Amino acid sequence: MFRNPKLGSVFFRIRYIEKFGTGISRIKNAYNDSLTKPEFNFFENSISVVLPLVKTTLNDFDEDEAKILDVLKGKSLTRIQIEQMTKFSKDKSIRLLNKLIKKNIIMKKGQGRGTRYQML
Repeated sequence: MFRNPKLGSVFFRIRYIEKFGTGISRIKNAYNDSLTKPEFNFFENSISVVLPLVKTTLNDFDEDEAKILDVLKGKSLTRIQIEQMTKFSKDKSIRLLNKLIKKNIIMKKGQGRGTRYQML
């Protein structure tokens, strides 16, 4: 529903919006098939929405990035597990993982031996 029902009602009556309270669900639905997802930040007096570029397929990435993303689908893995599954060297794995983190495609959780990587 609306964050501000009175304002929403006014916008609806002057036909500035077409439906009540469907914005966030419509945004999420638009990103269903995307590897990247929108980010919603709610504050006391405002809302921030970050809409990333839509990355719909592994074809949007180079071959090595796509291989890592394919391995990570639905999983949380360590760098060593990723290296074993992709047959990449330690240096190449670290470089590719950092590149994907910078692109906001994957996230890093933990530190040291407990570090795991997963898709956002």
